[in-house]
Amino acid sequence: MSLRVSVLLIPVVLCVLLPHDAVADSVDCSPELVDLRSNDLTHLTADMFARVTNAALLFLQDNRVTSIERGAFHALSRLAVLSLAGNAIGSIKQGVFDGMSSLTYLYAYSAAAASRLNVVPSGAFNGTSSLTELHLSHNDIEFVHKGSFLGMPSLALLWLDDNLIMDIQGGTFQALPSLSVLSLIDNRLGAVKKGMFNGISSLAFLWLNQNRIADVENGALDAMGSLTELRLSDNLIGRIWRGMFCRITSLLALHVNLLNASHTRTLVTCVVHRWMDHNCVSIVEQGAFDRLSSLRELELSNNYIDTVETGVFNGLSSLVFLRLANNHITYIEKAAFDGMSSLGTLVLTGNPICYWLHWSYPGIAQALWGLPNRTQVIC
Repeated sequence: MSLRVSVLLIPVVLCVLLPHDAVADSVDCSPELVDLRSNDLTHLTADMFARVTNAALLFLQDNRVTSIERGAFHALSRLAVLSLAGNAIGSIKQGVFDGMSSLTYLYAYSAAAASRLNVVPSGAFNGTSSLTELHLSHNDIEFVHKGSFLGMPSLALLWLDDNLIMDIQGGTFQALPSLSVLSLIDNRLGAVKKGMFNGISSLAFLWLNQNRIADVENGALDAMGSLTELRLSDNLIGRIWRGMFCRITSLLALHVNLLNASHTRTLVTCVVHRWMDHNCVSIVEQGAFDRLSSLRELELSNNYIDTVETGVFNGLSSLVFLRLANNHITYIEKAAFDGMSSLGTLVLTGNPICYWLHWSYPGIAQALWGLPNRTQVIC
């Protein structure tokens, strides 16, 4: 088998996979960068990299790797970056990453139209105590459970988008006290359940857009005291009930909006096309956003809202951007936006009420609806 080995600033040598007697003694067999991209590697065997103990970066993407033996990375205690992207790894054996205490970045998203990772066994990432970023996107993972992410106390970014995840066992993320970003975009979650996100009080960004979420259980988001951005767009949420977000007082941006504003607004569309923009929201209860005094951006476009009642946006004193585009809004109650002293932009594009505004005198929206004089109303 021939190998293509790239040279990227740091010398890379062919001794990686060659027998000892095929390599001259004078050749440095401990490069810091080992680049084996785009070869025909199919298996990573035990001690395969035993002679590159100083390697800090190992690039194995775009091969045909289907399996990794325990011990394949045993000698790589100094490795900081490992890329397994673009392969066809169907499973990760427990203990594969044992001893990789310096590993910081791990990329394991799969190639298109290939065998994909479908399960993350308990303890799969044991030994990676320094890992800060883990990419498991573009796989076929269906469930994540307690034990899936053990051994990674430093993990800050976890990418699980574009999988088949239908459920997350309560307490799954409790072993990740440093987690700041969690992406679950484009999965098959049907609900946000109480306990699902327990134990990740440090989380700042939670992205749940493009799932099938129809319900957010009472208390499901209560433990997320550091959350600043929540994306629930392109789901099946039909109602924003009072207190839904009341415990997330640090929230700065909330997105609850359908996939494309050009889609016909029918119930069928609502079921088939799911981003709180791009949902099926028709009812926003009074007090729905109570206590979100830090929120600066609220996206509710492309839903089914027909009336904006007084009190719906109570508590949003720091809100700067409010987007209600492409709903069915025909009426906004007097003083509906009272108390929103920071509001700079209100987007109503694509609503019937814009026809009335078009023929009204300048400033009527601010006067009638309790908007600050400086608020720009966009139709």
